[in-house]
Amino acid sequence: MHTIESIGNLKGNSNAITRWATFGPYYAMFPIDFAFSVVEQYSKVGDYILDPFAGRCSSVYAGGVLGRNSLGIEINPLGWLYGTTKLSPAPKELVVDRLADIYNQRNDYKAQAEQMPEFYHLCFCDEVLTFLLSARDNLKWQTESADATLISILLVYLHGKLGEGMSNQMRQTKAMGYNYSINWWKEKGMIEPPKVDPLRFIMQKLIGDTQKAFPNFREKVQSLLAMLPGIASNGRASESK
Repeated sequence: MHTIESIGNLKGNSNAITRWATFGPYYAMFPIDFAFSVVEQYSKVGDYILDPFAGRCSSVYAGGVLGRNSLGIEINPLGWLYGTTKLSPAPKELVVDRLADIYNQRNDYKAQAEQMPEFYHLCFCDEVLTFLLSARDNLKWQTESADATLISILLVYLHGKLGEGMSNQMRQTKAMGYNYSINWWKEKGMIEPPKVDPLRFIMQKLIGDTQKAFPNFREKVQSLLAMLPGIASNGRASESK
């Protein structure tokens, strides 16, 4: 049974548990060590924990790792996706297969991509834009584990500093609307989005950033975790045991 002491530095990447604990950027995140500390201090192994506003499921994850039965409710699909992925990620081989499927269908979306508003052409190169349109149409993230895992990873690396994401760089620490983004890019002379091969880029992330985490996490933690079906048409519940 895991304890905070046995896990190590929760903000580091020394093992699979800590790598998955901070998966997915999200709004108003409380520190992951806070979630683990509260769960360990105020509950016992086998207790039940409820988080009605689970966000990216940090409390549910902490409960599962520490041997509690944890229920999280989250209405935001993004939070539910991140929670679903880190609670029970699909096998890497299935994720790679789906990545190839989506990439191979990208050329079917060239005409659709050409009709997209200016924002998208300043934000993404043609290869990435057609790939993302394919992903949007073909990934059944609400029902298929591999699809949920893949689209979660795509969202993590959708934006970032140049070279760290698939898009043109956004202004850091500021939410950018369409018109604001267009004007900002033009003012900065950033009218050409970076040329990114989405297949190569995401494969590098799967091999480099998450390769060790997939098997280790499933062996050590997944036995504690299970997912409940959606509790409403626009909400999901996630449970860990």
